Amino acid sequence: METDGRVRCEHKVQMSKRRITILGMGPSAVERKVDIAKYCDTDEVWCLNNGYHNYAHVLPMFTRWFELHSWDYLKEWSEKESGARAIGADDHFDALDKLGCEVMCSVPLPTVRKQTRIDWVSVFTALQNPGAGRLAANYFLGSPSLMLALACWEHDRGAEIEEIRSWGIDTSDPTHAQQRQSWAYWCSQAHSRGIEMTGTALAFMHEGEKDGGLVGLREEIGDAIEKRRQADGSTDYVIASHYTDNEPYIGYAARLQADADKLGITLHLRKLPAAATWEEGADMATTSVMQTVREAMDEHGKPVIWTDVDDRLRKAPTLPEDLTFGYLQGAERQFYDKLGEPCLRYGAIFAVAPNECGMFCLDMAEQLQAKVTHHRAINGVVAATDRFAELNVQDITRHFRGCIEITPHGNRTQTCYT
Repeated sequence: METDGRVRCEHKVQMSKRRITILGMGPSAVERKVDIAKYCDTDEVWCLNNGYHNYAHVLPMFTRWFELHSWDYLKEWSEKESGARAIGADDHFDALDKLGCEVMCSVPLPTVRKQTRIDWVSVFTALQNPGAGRLAANYFLGSPSLMLALACWEHDRGAEIEEIRSWGIDTSDPTHAQQRQSWAYWCSQAHSRGIEMTGTALAFMHEGEKDGGLVGLREEIGDAIEKRRQADGSTDYVIASHYTDNEPYIGYAARLQADADKLGITLHLRKLPAAATWEEGADMATTSVMQTVREAMDEHGKPVIWTDVDDRLRKAPTLPEDLTFGYLQGAERQFYDKLGEPCLRYGAIFAVAPNECGMFCLDMAEQLQAKVTHHRAINGVVAATDRFAELNVQDITRHFRGCIEITPHGNRTQTCYT
């Protein structure tokens, strides 16, 4: 199995929905150029330099643009790329101005109205960990590395980031190969903050070992880590959800299915009839939860994890091997005591096993469901055992932490499960 680049920070709890795509102009972006927008379905999309030529067909999707070159370079600069129109610096600034998004720069840029000059000294002074020694000069190589460093700085200042995706930052050509050491460092710094790096951000780490005496060692270590990681939980389950035959729920269903396919998770997705109003759809979704869970259990004969269709699967959760899972309605006072009332209002994640204990809990929840006034109150992760009073709910919820991202509704915030 592939083991390269498995850098994880399981102790970090991702609390933000901020997701960023850093788009360069290397091969891994060029090969996706025609339909690049579908690879950049994040809240923010950043690009740089003269990338407006490559992505002229999708310019409105960019939220930030980076032009970090020095003035001495820019005032003499002209494009020499094959097939591109040769332009001088003035035309480049005009093109940046017409983008309409914020342009991040190291020096003031003429004619660009929406620009923010970055104080790199303050940024890197803050990023330098006390007592960790000075940041090496080679940590500042290349615009992509500086963009990634800025993202880490913003994350530390409270604008928390969950994912940074990149395409086209390949560091494979001779002109940019020397920037790889810097890019690798800031990828590691992002990981240390609990930020997931996706896309081709870590593709450079897939190169093979060239020291003959070490060939196979990375795979051996990676496989051992993976075995230990999965040892405390089971991945033998089905995730169940349902949706009314209306937009945006049809789109949410497709997105959830794509998440499951990417992670190799079996998803039992049930389509409900179209609803005439939102209220009708919410009522239908609420009263159909238990039936959908029962259908998934009957069809697959495995434990079922329920989640709302508009939530996201970020990585595969595990279930405790030694616990019999059941579900009980959060409206019960004893579960407010165990989970805390705020957690019970915002999410809808629960798990149930196809056994006597689990079915008892499911039956009880179905009876209580009629009393619920909002479908978001149907939640709680509860392991039903003959030693129920000794149950440590925090030990249960950790199996979902960082795996299932709950979509906030209204002024609600994400729950402790994510």
